Amino acid sequence: MSLVHIFGARNVGRVCCRLLTSRNISCSIGHSSNGSTCDDSKVIDKQHDNRYTRSEEVNKITTLQFNHPEIQEILSRITGLDLAKVYRSRPQEENKMPTYKLLTDSEFKAAEAKAIQEAKRLLTMPPQLPERERKISDIIKIDKEFVGYDEDNANYVFTDISLSVVDQERRIVVRQPNGALRYATWSERDRMNQIYYPKPGRKLNAPALFRLDHLQNSFVQLRHADLLDLTVLQFEPDSLKYIQVHQQTYEDIILHKNYDLLRSTRHFGGLVYYLVKKNCFHGLLNDMLERKLISDACDLISLFCLMHPQSLFAKKMKEINISKLEMLKDYMESHESLSSNYDIDQLAQEDDNLTGEEVSIKYK
Repeated sequence: MSLVHIFGARNVGRVCCRLLTSRNISCSIGHSSNGSTCDDSKVIDKQHDNRYTRSEEVNKITTLQFNHPEIQEILSRITGLDLAKVYRSRPQEENKMPTYKLLTDSEFKAAEAKAIQEAKRLLTMPPQLPERERKISDIIKIDKEFVGYDEDNANYVFTDISLSVVDQERRIVVRQPNGALRYATWSERDRMNQIYYPKPGRKLNAPALFRLDHLQNSFVQLRHADLLDLTVLQFEPDSLKYIQVHQQTYEDIILHKNYDLLRSTRHFGGLVYYLVKKNCFHGLLNDMLERKLISDACDLISLFCLMHPQSLFAKKMKEINISKLEMLKDYMESHESLSSNYDIDQLAQEDDNLTGEEVSIKYK
């Protein structure tokens, strides 16, 4: 990558460079054929601001459910906190020699509290966003005087690299050899943002392991959590690839009933949310009951009522005031395939996390 040109006083800090690998060029926005700044930049600014403002408003509405405080609280409880699993060594991390210290009882308790606090931070759930609008590369203008401007028939990518602009709102447009000026595609935007403001650990070209036909290699090795860790690192949470890898991983876990692979990881909440949203969580419910996690099973039913308030069961629970345990028993009695397999009262006595607190399901 070599520096080519800097355009005009107005575009100080907006750089033109040649990407040898993709044969594209990243340049400053709004440069005309005679070397002066053209009015296209004003059109781009206006259209860009409008389209991204609308996109943000849609995201706020559609992602409210996952970000809802009650749902986040339930998902955090269901995730669990297994320190051995949270602090497990990962293949992508450099191995470090363990350290040993002699501590008094008070020092040990302080160190344990600190470890628990850090573990809770590490279990912060990645966002679950709807897929971003696929078609964003609309043509802004066609200038015939730019037809055949490059001897290599290459695209020119114009990028605003101002420090005050966040990546999601950065103005990026492309001048094509046929004279068309258009908005950059998502792949072009992600590439330009990574070139100018690289995120640690993210590759410019996505590794082959993220190809849908290669995901099975990770699944066979039961490295679902590691795969999702790398996915969060490599892709934007509203990108198609991010969503596809998560969905494929969840579906493989459902198929083989390997729910425990993600328990006590930051990805378990996303799995639970995915299952409840699709209303296919009975496999997870059975897994919780088999592991005698009755409090988690109660929270799972509470989550179902919050996410599906129009269901007959949720409407019924809304009208009465019963304990979480009674609500779980009521749900299982309404599904014969579940109620005949477990003695809820007996299992409840073995779960120390379950309390007899009377609660009612509230909706907003």
